[in-house]
Amino acid sequence: MNLILAVVAVLVLVAIIGLEDLKALKVRHDVHSTVMAMINDEGAGSWPPRATHDEFPPALRAYRQIYAAMAPLLPTANPSLDDESNKIRCQDFRSRMQTLLSEKVDMMATRSALEAVQSGNWDTFPRDAYNGFYSCIACLRHAYRWASNPVLRVTQEEKQLHFPLELDMPWSYIQRRFDITSPSGNIMSNVICNLDSYGQIVYPINEGMSDAIRSTELAWCHIFYDSETMAIPIYYAIIQAIISFERGDKKSCLAHIETVSINLRKVLLNLYEKMNDPHVARAIWVRHISGVHSWGLTHETDGSPVEYGGLSGSQILLFLAVDAFLGIDRYHSDDQQKRHISLNLRNVAATIRRYSFRKLLSEKSEDDIALENAFQRMVKQLRSFRAVHKVRAVRYLSAPAPERVPMTAALSVLPSQAEEGIAADAFKFVDRLLTKRLNETV
Repeated sequence: MNLILAVVAVLVLVAIIGLEDLKALKVRHDVHSTVMAMINDEGAGSWPPRATHDEFPPALRAYRQIYAAMAPLLPTANPSLDDESNKIRCQDFRSRMQTLLSEKVDMMATRSALEAVQSGNWDTFPRDAYNGFYSCIACLRHAYRWASNPVLRVTQEEKQLHFPLELDMPWSYIQRRFDITSPSGNIMSNVICNLDSYGQIVYPINEGMSDAIRSTELAWCHIFYDSETMAIPIYYAIIQAIISFERGDKKSCLAHIETVSINLRKVLLNLYEKMNDPHVARAIWVRHISGVHSWGLTHETDGSPVEYGGLSGSQILLFLAVDAFLGIDRYHSDDQQKRHISLNLRNVAATIRRYSFRKLLSEKSEDDIALENAFQRMVKQLRSFRAVHKVRAVRYLSAPAPERVPMTAALSVLPSQAEEGIAADAFKFVDRLLTKRLNETV
């Protein structure tokens, strides 16, 4: 009976929940406050974050112009397998970008514009424009890092690289703004803030390539953006479920958990469908899409040297929030979180985890058993998704890319015997990592 009532309530809620409903919630609770702080600050009043690219302060507009000038030089349809010619190509690309940066960027004016924001003055540099600039600098850094798309073995072998000051200085301000430590971009900078209001990529990595390559790049970016858009009802219902449980209203709580479950299923089904041929073509993705979003450089720290990876789907709020709500152990360590995931997102996930009530449920209460059964349905959905993702990830990563050694965007060059040509062993590492996460999803 509890389940029937919950389903009826869910059917009413599912069709109407949107961002404005989340904003309009008349509640006073830490989880809602933290979510709203994220939306208003990092999201520029929206979620996924709003990013604009035509309203940079005058001193910063050169960066977008430089990306536009370099974008056609980054990709190639048929990369050479000759290391010496590839070294020359990459050196030439970096030299051209360095020249443009030196000629066009006014460092003092750039610093002044970023200092104003750091002091809390957003009047001349609104948050949505800052998000666009964040994406621009991240994409310039990744373009400079790899100097070619597809990624080449000669740049994979690099473990350290000196970046132009014109790219390092603004990135240091961005790191402080979002409280991240990685020198690389992430899912927010490279993908979610890299789409304009028409859903088009602003800083592409496949300018001038075939329609098939460019459509695959766009489809892949939309997977993450659309997932966050579809997750709004999930965040709304998580807040309501936590509040209902604290009030002792377990029937309402059950209805909200079912809302989470139904919307989670929608998001995961969309991921199943879109992260697959023909939307994201396997042969195209591994060569022309994923590599540039990696990093693979070692940077000195106060302790031992750290090798940084790049972006990962695990960095989006959806998985951080759902895992936290279910009480599933975190995927990222503290250091990994701070490298790539902003303070706002970390705060939301940590607050949801703090108020997660699944472990408080009693096996003797009929209402609590109904709640746990609803949680179990969510866990089953996540396990199914992660099981499929485990198989699909290895299949995608193993597509031929003779110009490079095996790598992923998140992990960079894979630790294995790949140097000896045994590429299959490299993907066993990915399989073990994803199997571990699957086993933690309980």
